[in-house]
Amino acid sequence: MSVHLGVFPSDFVQSISAALGDQDSNVRCLRLPHPRTGIPSMFLPYNDIDSNSTLLEVQAVSPGSSRSWFLTEEIVSDGKLLIVTRMDPTFLLIPLLQKAHQNGMSGSFRPTYDIFEDITSSMKDDVISIQENKGEYAKIAPVSVDDIQFFLSLDCTHRGMKRICDVKDVSPKLTVYRFSLTKTLGFLQKKISRLLSSDVLGDSRAITRGFAKDGLMDDGKERLLNMARTRAACDLISQYLSPDVHKTLMASYDLQDLDSHLRQNVALAVSTAGNGALGKTKEKAVAATANDKKRKNAKGSHGVEKLKKVNVNGMAKLSSFFKKPEVS
Repeated sequence: MSVHLGVFPSDFVQSISAALGDQDSNVRCLRLPHPRTGIPSMFLPYNDIDSNSTLLEVQAVSPGSSRSWFLTEEIVSDGKLLIVTRMDPTFLLIPLLQKAHQNGMSGSFRPTYDIFEDITSSMKDDVISIQENKGEYAKIAPVSVDDIQFFLSLDCTHRGMKRICDVKDVSPKLTVYRFSLTKTLGFLQKKISRLLSSDVLGDSRAITRGFAKDGLMDDGKERLLNMARTRAACDLISQYLSPDVHKTLMASYDLQDLDSHLRQNVALAVSTAGNGALGKTKEKAVAATANDKKRKNAKGSHGVEKLKKVNVNGMAKLSSFFKKPEVS
């Protein structure tokens, strides 16, 4: 059995330990389309300590060259590190529901089994091509229908439906849904607000250095700084959004003053760089002129100065000794 090193949430370790002791339970990895790229990726469903279903994203950090791990007295030949983190399954639902919304009856309410059937059928023949090294493309097999159906059957998936869909209770046993871009935008904006109220952005040195580089940490720039923090939060969320959804999210915020400030920074940097290059050119020209004057004004050696004072009148030129003799 192959061994891999990974970092997992603590409650997942407790849950998996309990599951391993239960013969009727099993741990299943799901291969689902990533919400940003659509490329099949690994996700791990499990029940938390409160028995609520949730989803983990599985990512592998691979070293640039061959590496190994030393685990007590054992050597693990696979140098990858698995990073397993919680994620909101609603992000996975957004592109799936968008696709069903476009292919099906976009303006009508439908029960979940009808919507999920459209999603499943639309995923059957999806073959994705990704660019690899040297510009070559490799085809990736479509995700398994069983994995899609398993994901859609989870309680956390049904909870996510209510966050981004208009909902109607037709009867005590029948609830219908309709994908709503407005509710989706509201869901994402709540995520942004939650990020802004946390210490995630402040704890990131890279983000803080970027703010300082753009001159946003100065006094009187608080409003622009808040705009920059909003943009940074949108960029973080965009790791789980398709480009068109990310564009819609960004358009919902007024960041024109920040854009204007950043453009001024760029223009100032270009102007400063141009003036610096022009100044260096002038310095070189002045230095070259000074060197010419020095060469012209430089005093020759003692012998050269004596030769300059010699009277050369009546003396034959040196070139006259190399003429052909005249024929008499």
